[in-house]
Amino acid sequence: MTFEPDPVDTSGIEPFGDLTHLPERLARNVHDRWARERIAAGWRWGPSRDDAAKTHPDLVPYDQLAESEKDLDRRTAEETVRTLLALGYRIEPPAAGAGSDDAIAARPPVEGPAPADLAQLDLAALLTLWRTHDAATWAVSPEPYRLLVERLRATGEPLLAYDVVQEGLEHCPDDLRLRQLHALALADSGVTERANTLLARLVAEGHEDEETVGMLARTHKDLALRACEAGERARHLRLAREWYESSYRRTGGYWTGINAATLAALEGSPSAAILAAQVYDQCMAYLSRIETEGGDRYWPIATLGEACLVMERWSEAERWYRMGSDVGLGRSRDLSSTRRNARLLLGLPGVPEDVAARIESSFRIPRVVMFAGHMIDSPGRGRPRFPPDVEGDVAQQIKARLGGGEAPIGFASAACGSDILFLEAVLDLGGEIHVVLPYDIDQFEADSVDILPGSDWPARFRRALDRATRVVVASERCQTRSAIRGATAASKRIRTERAASGIK
Repeated sequence: MTFEPDPVDTSGIEPFGDLTHLPERLARNVHDRWARERIAAGWRWGPSRDDAAKTHPDLVPYDQLAESEKDLDRRTAEETVRTLLALGYRIEPPAAGAGSDDAIAARPPVEGPAPADLAQLDLAALLTLWRTHDAATWAVSPEPYRLLVERLRATGEPLLAYDVVQEGLEHCPDDLRLRQLHALALADSGVTERANTLLARLVAEGHEDEETVGMLARTHKDLALRACEAGERARHLRLAREWYESSYRRTGGYWTGINAATLAALEGSPSAAILAAQVYDQCMAYLSRIETEGGDRYWPIATLGEACLVMERWSEAERWYRMGSDVGLGRSRDLSSTRRNARLLLGLPGVPEDVAARIESSFRIPRVVMFAGHMIDSPGRGRPRFPPDVEGDVAQQIKARLGGGEAPIGFASAACGSDILFLEAVLDLGGEIHVVLPYDIDQFEADSVDILPGSDWPARFRRALDRATRVVVASERCQTRSAIRGATAASKRIRTERAASGIK
């Protein structure tokens, strides 16, 4: 059967008049709709298209597409508009320029990221979502920014959360939750003094809700734990306890109550046990409601453990902490926060050593392992360092060093040899890997992976990237080993010349 395409003749449709902006706007929308559908289906950015790994190089904002890719979308959009006009349809721009990009951006978004959607995305997918988001659409409401920042904080990415909240505040500078998240992202990143200043400003403006006051108290606690001078430590501990306690008295929130009790215990105040007993009763009642109504059990359980520590009910504290560790499996951030407060109390005089050891062992928090090692020897290397025939022994030694216990979180580069052996060992243990490359993936593979003819290192390199939670490329610049060697040699020559001439 012969197929003869018969498209609508649009050759006579030339000028678009007031619609000149429309094809470009449609092309951008075509790309964004395509990208959104891909992300929803689990795809993420990758240096090349791989249907099995679900990676695609075009999962980037429209403005970052190659011109050839933009032209494909533009031609489709232009031909769509021409076809409508050729068929007799009229396209009239809305009055007062409402069809412009600025006006379109001011309309409510058709849809945005939902909490349930974001909860299913891993870090790589969240990064892709952020790179491909439509800033003009998100600018209408602070909600997309709030949701993404919350999810990024939960995955332990405070720096990226800070970037997201900064853009959100550009569009919604008065949104209270974004301002709170701004301070939280700073505190998570260790910029505690700045976070403290922002939160104190919010309280001075009259925002005395539990969240704002509790976060202000948290920054004072962090500053106390970092203080080198005893007087400064005591001052911040007192301010933290006062803010936590005032919020608890006003709102009755158990999380501010337990922090007030813990800090009172550190000060040696008799009010600590009284506060802890009140919080204990609250959390027991809350857990009973959760049994019938549903909800997150982790924080009330963890709080019960802390309250029992304050009240010196050692065995019950241990029981609650072990239960919390089971319920909070995979919530490393929350478990770390709980452990930090427990350690403050376990360091007080009077806590039996065996109790401290058992409670410490109850926290099942993944180990973070950073690795650097030698590449496999390239052919013709004069002095052997890592000959290929000892690969098996090195792999066994790496696995032995990682040992058993909880699956680790591994950070390494991915050169052939010990890097890839480490990444494979972490994955075999059920852990997650984060790959950090110095420059462009393809160039790195050519320089540091594909150096033994006929070896399987390139395939293993790509498998590691596919299974990585995150791949970080430190620089967009491509560097070859010959260029690096040349730069190193030049640097040595300069140092030699300077030394000969007495110049430092």
